Amino acid sequence: KTFVLFTTLFLISSMIDLVGIGLIGGYVATITGSSAEFLPKFLSAITQPDGLDNHWIWILGVALIGVFLVKAAFSILVNRTIFKFSASLMICLRKKVMDSFQGQSYEQYLQRNTGHYIRAPSAYVSEVEAAPLLVLSIISELIVMIGVLVFLSFSNVYIVTGLVFLIGSVFFLFDRVVRGRIR
Repeated sequence: KTFVLFTTLFLISSMIDLVGIGLIGGYVATITGSSAEFLPKFLSAITQPDGLDNHWIWILGVALIGVFLVKAAFSILVNRTIFKFSASLMICLRKKVMDSFQGQSYEQYLQRNTGHYIRAPSAYVSEVEAAPLLVLSIISELIVMIGVLVFLSFSNVYIVTGLVFLIGSVFFLFDRVVRGRIR
């Protein structure tokens, strides 16, 4: 149930990003027709309110703002869902730790350091709780990135290949540099 919810949320977030990217491309194309003349045509379109294309520029501009407001609200919803899931997982883990402590015999309880009984439910469980939060956030961003790369590959495979090579090289170099410092 939770997996389906998170997958759905991540895919919807990816689709909203793709709509935003498509609108940005249409916005730039409407203003300029080419990227080399973007700034002068953009400034003239904004300062001269009575042009035929100006109507479409304002419509696309408002649509862009709307899409990115929806994206911001949806990102808040996704993060809230992730935090809520992590918090419920933390509560469940704390309950299990406390149940295991309460299930011990009195002799076992006296043999341990009492600081362990205080530290285990709070600090250790909090450390464990951070892992699903990070993993779900990374999965969310990866799904969005994969969606954008798939969408971009329909228009230009060479750019996607270059981006994948560049990102892969950065990860490989980062792994080589950091791996020695961790051990």
